[in-house]
Amino acid sequence: MWRLLCGGHPVEGDELALVRAGVVVAFSRRFRLKPGVERFVPELVPLMEELPRTLQDGLPVAAFDPSEAGLPWRLETGGRVDAVVVAEADHGGASRVRALPSHESVRRLLGHSILIDRSEAARARLVEACSRLAGAGAYELRLGDLSEATRALASLEAPQVIGGVA
Repeated sequence: MWRLLCGGHPVEGDELALVRAGVVVAFSRRFRLKPGVERFVPELVPLMEELPRTLQDGLPVAAFDPSEAGLPWRLETGGRVDAVVVAEADHGGASRVRALPSHESVRRLLGHSILIDRSEAARARLVEACSRLAGAGAYELRLGDLSEATRALASLEAPQVIGGVA
């Protein structure tokens, strides 16, 4: 997401989004910059020293609001989902995007969803929400080379991108 943002693409958030009835909003929080991100997004190096940090899974993670660096970041409520991109790491491989069949995108979305209310009605709502999202177009991003990944995602022509799932 950082590579897209620094490349001038509108990105609303990273990793977390709230969805209801096909409407989406990124979870309101600072971006998490994990160790090693500066190798892939060198534009962040001058900013890294000043950022607040916390421990996440035992690793120091910096928290950053992109608007503090003049980057186009905004949270909008009520936007529709243009596309769902499921990112799968392929370190050292080539980056590529492929369309996912509707049933596969629903299966993957369900696997990455958080269900707080575990009632049957809540499960049915989750399946229905994931099914609506899959209708927006779903893709798998094999994430190898970041420059290739940025070009591949930009080619989807989706006006906004909200986070990825690794």
